[in-house]
Amino acid sequence: MLLSCVNVYQQEIVDSSSIREGKSKHVKITNQKELRNVIANNPQIEILLLDSLQLDSLPSILYNLQHLKHLSLKNNPNLNLDPVFKGLVQLKRLKFINLSNNQLHKLPDSFTLNTQIRAIKLSNNHIDFDHFSNQLSQLSNVNKVWLDNNNLSEFPRDLTDLNALRYLYIFNNNISEIPPEFYELKKLWEIHLGSNNFKILPPNIRKAPQLKMVFFNNNDITFIPNEFSKREGRLAAMTLLNNPLSDPEKQKANNYFKHFWLLKL
Repeated sequence: MLLSCVNVYQQEIVDSSSIREGKSKHVKITNQKELRNVIANNPQIEILLLDSLQLDSLPSILYNLQHLKHLSLKNNPNLNLDPVFKGLVQLKRLKFINLSNNQLHKLPDSFTLNTQIRAIKLSNNHIDFDHFSNQLSQLSNVNKVWLDNNNLSEFPRDLTDLNALRYLYIFNNNISEIPPEFYELKKLWEIHLGSNNFKILPPNIRKAPQLKMVFFNNNDITFIPNEFSKREGRLAAMTLLNNPLSDPEKQKANNYFKHFWLLKL
């Protein structure tokens, strides 16, 4: 089962300063000098947090962690990712990688070698999506992507190449429209579009055939188009909190979405 980022941080994470040798599967390294010893003495590690360690490389011994499922490298902007991704190919159980807060514009092409990865978190970067989307399209198993806080001015159309995508977190950007190609996200279940620049609830969201839940909180939405009066797709939950909807528009939403199991206005 894929470990979500939230679930990982809810689990018991052992600080490296208090680790029990050979017993810990979920480890947070707090001192770069401890990294090699901790890995050597705990080959059964499944979750490894290496955040904010000023890393520029990873020790080769890390690629011996054959049980590793979750790796966080958040806030290590000097890390050379090309050899990292080449090494991670050896970790067949690795499903999630966190590269948030690394001042990234793109990922090395070696990223595409890691077909075992199911989820990637790229929050708070500066991703050049023209390059990144071509890489993602080569990873057919990726079903969860975080692109929040990347200063995106439009919805990346090439995301529709991600045939397995189930969850998309793209809040806190500058997006104002959903492209017509959105329907091509045929397996998408949930999308987070809060804190963008939407002024109209985009009708195109109805076109993704498996989409069940959408988040549009903290936008500038003032209008619910009449297209929503016709039920289409499987959409059944929506959050529109903190939008400047008038009372008539809220009534319209309550009418159009009365069959939803969740509607927050």
